[in-house]
Amino acid sequence: MKPSTLATLRPSLPAHALPGSLAALAAQADADGYLPDTYEQGLRIRLERGATVGSVRFFRPFATEQAIEKLHLSMSYTAAIAAQPLLEPLPPNDEHHPGERQCQMFTAEGHELRVTFRDDAIQALQISLPNAVYPTPPKLLADPSLTVAYDLLRDAQRLQPTSERGAEWAGGWSLGLPPGLRTSQWPMSEALGHPLRHAFTLHVPPEYRTQGEALVALSVFVDDQFEELSGNEAVQAFYAAPASETPPSDPALRVLWQHTRDRHPRRFDMQDILGTHYAALWLTQAEFDGALCPPPRLPASELLGPEPAWLTQPYPRYFYDMPVREPGQPPVALLADAGLETALPIRTRVREGDPNVGKPPREWEHECVDSGYVPAFSEQAEGLDLERFFGLNHLGGTMMPEQGYPDFGPRYLGCEEDFGGFNFGGGTAQFDLALMQMDWACG
Repeated sequence: MKPSTLATLRPSLPAHALPGSLAALAAQADADGYLPDTYEQGLRIRLERGATVGSVRFFRPFATEQAIEKLHLSMSYTAAIAAQPLLEPLPPNDEHHPGERQCQMFTAEGHELRVTFRDDAIQALQISLPNAVYPTPPKLLADPSLTVAYDLLRDAQRLQPTSERGAEWAGGWSLGLPPGLRTSQWPMSEALGHPLRHAFTLHVPPEYRTQGEALVALSVFVDDQFEELSGNEAVQAFYAAPASETPPSDPALRVLWQHTRDRHPRRFDMQDILGTHYAALWLTQAEFDGALCPPPRLPASELLGPEPAWLTQPYPRYFYDMPVREPGQPPVALLADAGLETALPIRTRVREGDPNVGKPPREWEHECVDSGYVPAFSEQAEGLDLERFFGLNHLGGTMMPEQGYPDFGPRYLGCEEDFGGFNFGGGTAQFDLALMQMDWACG
């Protein structure tokens, strides 16, 4: 969008009258009234309750110098005061960064103009309605019905029986194969055309069964994260096209067509910030107890690239010797020549002394006022020794994200890379079991 257009944005403008794509973004404003996805344009827009613009903040210089109320970003303090002599200094506060100061004035239209200077140059300009009434986001409250969190521990890697697995597998398993599926229900990569890799199957405790009491386990699959395989245009075109009642002539695409028709009824598809595809399937007890399902092998086709290596390689080779870490134990290497025929049994352990059970995790104190959530890396957390939960795979309780907090509820799964053979850049992931969304950040 042209800088000259952005520079004219002012309070009181109806949301539907915002220029270009901003009008569509207004319909996606968050609970506080902020439009999403405007950061790259160097501005932040907040709507009032009545769907009119309440404030506009400019914080990035335009490609060409563009005046906003006779000022422009990067303008010197002296030049700004000369251009707008009514600017008056505001007293410093705790939110100001070193070398930062603010000035304020009111425009001829009655708008408040607040100018932030850093190192004697304009860093940001904000124009707002003095008496704007913004949306009140719903309170983030604790869920009193959720009173327990669980740590998820793994036992040593071992051969996994195809059926009649016994008590040691009752909590689920990392790696290995999924239970209870037909081969045609195995999720396929919509980028490559080959099967997604099974990451883990977890038997979910009753308190975290968000999709109904009869759905007791969760199988999660993931697309390539280690080989950087090239996407397949023919496969991508197949999935982008409307569903057809007629099978394709190509044998490989015909298999994909059959998979789309046999899609598991309780499958949720997710995508991370890099576009990697995840599929999560909620299973009944009968499915969880069912025989392990081998991955589908597609017929030879000129359309498809080579199979992903996890189908044939031992785990240590495919995962580049990724160790398995359990609390209080030294890292353990995966078995040298073992692959899909093996898995690591999961068992749940009630987590003791976590003050955040049942509370939606959030990073900032003002977001935690109503719920009582204690962010893991806050001053308050130091006295509670929340660091003892770092590096644990778990359900609920204290979240340990590597970077920002996703807007998830208290019923979530937090996991490390080795829980499912993931590549999170040394970081961790969270799966919201109610929203069926995932997020991760590198370490």
